[in-house]
Amino acid sequence: MGHNLPCEDLETKERPVKKFLYFGVLFVLASCAVIFALLYRWQASFNDDTKVFFSKGHTWLLAGEKHLFDITDRTFNSTGLFGFADGIGKWKPVTSRTIYAPHFMSISNSPTLTDADYVVGVVNGSISTAYPLKILKVHQVVNDDTQNPPVMVYFGNASRTAAAFNVADGNVAPVFGCTGYLCGNVDLLFDFDTESLFLPFSGAFASGPRLGQRFAPLPCSVMPLGQWRALHGDSRLMSDNTAKNITYPRVDVLAPAFSLKMSAKSSIAGLYKDTSPTLVIFAGDEQVAVPFPAAKAGGKNEYKVSRQGRDYIVHFLDDWKAAYVTDPSGAAVPSLRTVWGVYAGLVQDPVVAELK
Repeated sequence: MGHNLPCEDLETKERPVKKFLYFGVLFVLASCAVIFALLYRWQASFNDDTKVFFSKGHTWLLAGEKHLFDITDRTFNSTGLFGFADGIGKWKPVTSRTIYAPHFMSISNSPTLTDADYVVGVVNGSISTAYPLKILKVHQVVNDDTQNPPVMVYFGNASRTAAAFNVADGNVAPVFGCTGYLCGNVDLLFDFDTESLFLPFSGAFASGPRLGQRFAPLPCSVMPLGQWRALHGDSRLMSDNTAKNITYPRVDVLAPAFSLKMSAKSSIAGLYKDTSPTLVIFAGDEQVAVPFPAAKAGGKNEYKVSRQGRDYIVHFLDDWKAAYVTDPSGAAVPSLRTVWGVYAGLVQDPVVAELK
C-alpha cells in the first residue's frame, strides 16, 4: 500500500533544486554580461586606436565621425599597418600647421642639392616649383600654402607615385596627411579638418564629408634638378630647411629595386612589368597611360598623343628616366608619374596611349 508524502515535505525537497537553478541562471547571465562588457570595451578601444572596423567579411576604415571607407579589396592585409595616429607620427606632412613648414629659394641657389638630385617638379599657373625627392621620401606630403592657389604634392615610397593638385577650396585650403594605409599600393591620405579620405592618384575624396569632391591635377614630373632647371630657369626650389633636427638622406630614391605590395588583377596588368615607369596624362575625364618601355622601344624622345579631340606632346629625356607633357604650344599639361602596376590596378577604364 503506497504512502502519500505531505505537501510540505515535497516543497522542502524541491526548494534546494530551485535555489540551485535560480543561482545557476543568475551566474550564467552575469557571466554573459561581463563577457559582453569586456568585448565591447575591447572593441571600442580597438576602434578608437586604429579606426578600423570589421563586418561580414569586410574591413572598413573610419573617415570622419560616421563615414566608413571599404578597404577590403583595395589594400593588402591590414595587420601590422599603421593607423591614423601612427601614420601621422611616421609621415609628418610638410605644412604650415606644424614646425614642418616649407621654405623656398631660387633654383639657382641650392647649397645642399646637386644637379643629379631628383626633384618633383610642379607647374601651378605661372609658378613652377621643384620639391626635392629626398624630402618627399621622408614626409610623403607637402602642403604648400605659400602660393595662390595652394598646392598639395605627394610622393609614395610604396609605389613610386608622384602627383600634385591645386587644392583651392574657398578661403580655406585643406591640409593633408597620410593615414598609413594603402589603396592599390598608393597611400590613402586624409584632410585634418574633416578626416575625409583622399586618393592622390585620382585627386578625388573617397569617403567622409568631402565624398565626391575633386581637386584639379597639376603638371607634375620627376627628374634631376639640373634638367628641371634647364626647362624652368625661373623655378622656385624647396629647401632642406623644412623641419628641425632632420637630415634628409642623399640617395637616389628611384634607383633601388622594389616590388608592389599587391599585384594588379585587371586585363591589362600583364602588358608591362608592374614596376615599369609610367606617365599618366589627365586628358579630360580620362587618365591615359604612357609606359616608358613603349616609348623607349619606339626610339624617339617626343611623341604625339591625341585623345578626346586634343593633342599632347610627351617629351622623354635622353636617359629615358624622366618625362613631361605639354600641349602643341609648349604649355605644361596635367600629369603624374607612377608605375604600370599602380595604373593597371586603380584605373577602371584604362587607356594606353597610341604613340605617334
